[in-house]
Amino acid sequence: MIDGTFEITAETPMGVKSGTAVLHAEGETLTGSMSALGMELAVENGRVQGDSFSFGGKLATFVGPVVFTCGGVVKDDQIEGIVHAAGRDFAFKGRRKA
Repeated sequence: MIDGTFEITAETPMGVKSGTAVLHAEGETLTGSMSALGMELAVENGRVQGDSFSFGGKLATFVGPVVFTCGGVVKDDQIEGIVHAAGRDFAFKGRRKA
């Protein structure tokens, strides 16, 4: 089950950073948000297939909006995936909050 709030860590050029992912699946549609590095990323065009999820969106930056995509998997209480933004991939992983 993908639904839940997850404490996540992401590997970035600035070191390991922490954040939160809030995900909710309704059928094959995913909604929610991810927050990290002081930014809140809304889930847009979210899709669910089994334990896998994907979504995209835009982040507001000082140089203008940056399009990103995210994909991953939730197994039991573990989440992991990749965010692709600005030509770079950032791995993240985490655990469902109790």
